[in-house]
Amino acid sequence: DCSGLEAGDYEAALTFTTNDPANREVEVTILLEITGAPSLIVEWEEAAGFPDVVDWNAVYEDLFTGGPYDMVMNVINEGTAALSVESISSEHAYFTSDTEALELAIGEETEITFTFDADIDDPADFNAEMVFVWNDPHEEDLVISLHAEASLPPLFNIDPEVVEDDLFTDEFSEHVLNVTNTGDAT
Repeated sequence: DCSGLEAGDYEAALTFTTNDPANREVEVTILLEITGAPSLIVEWEEAAGFPDVVDWNAVYEDLFTGGPYDMVMNVINEGTAALSVESISSEHAYFTSDTEALELAIGEETEITFTFDADIDDPADFNAEMVFVWNDPHEEDLVISLHAEASLPPLFNIDPEVVEDDLFTDEFSEHVLNVTNTGDAT
């Protein structure tokens, strides 16, 4: 079992002890050559949907268009060889990564940030994938599901925007300010 062993050559002796008078002890040499392999692990908060999906709505109570909204990922190499991620990308422009490529030594980890940032005038339910292309010996990309449902933000308006008065001592004045929300959210 070479689980957890780093790349290299390993040698051991297997000894058989018998009741054969001519061969009381027989030793067999075992040689094992291990080729290491990286193991890419990407983790994020359970509250954000780990391990099934990165869900911005689970983290941000109000998710509006015109973001940006960030989500921190922990990238780990749990393998026995250096990890090389040649690209991290999404087919949807609203989902991005602050890192396009990275290299991690055996046991090393780093943080990267995924960002959701929808155009201000494009409210919708968005589903996409973030794809890690890496040096997996089986040539499988790591695909992470992404979700964000963004609505139009509230738009605060006040009229008038300026109140001016010339008052003498002990005088007062009253003004009506109209406060409105012309946006979609409360």
